Amino acid sequence: MSDRSTDKHWDAVSWEGSRRAQLRDSLRLTIRERLEALETLAETSRHFEQMRKAGQFHYGEQSTGANLAVDRRVGETGGDYASTTSEGRHVVHLRGCMPTPLASYLKALAILRLVAEQKDSEARGGWEGEHFVLESVLDEEGLKRFFLDEYRPTP
Repeated sequence: MSDRSTDKHWDAVSWEGSRRAQLRDSLRLTIRERLEALETLAETSRHFEQMRKAGQFHYGEQSTGANLAVDRRVGETGGDYASTTSEGRHVVHLRGCMPTPLASYLKALAILRLVAEQKDSEARGGWEGEHFVLESVLDEEGLKRFFLDEYRPTP
């Protein structure tokens, strides 16, 4: 009952299975197809470099130009996601939590989840350049105390 076409479909449901499927598919490409794919990647790279030079694409810390301040935080456009820190709320920059590698990214999400579940249901987080920023009732010392004294592992 195990058809090979359905096996391929189920192989791709995990990250590792999807990666293996992509590698298998890429090994089936002819030399011409590989060169065309390489050229497409080079074209995309040049396009992003032009966008960066023109100021249309930003990634990193906030920077200022001649008369223009450019916000380089990662996020959706059109929404007001600026931190409205009110009294009793703190913004903590977690510079050890970066978007890459994956383990560091997952660490940031875990911190946000645990703080939101166990300490502050209104906690928010986001990426500013290459690090994670947590907004909650906890300041830096409070966050340390939470993980050292109050944190309880979830089942």
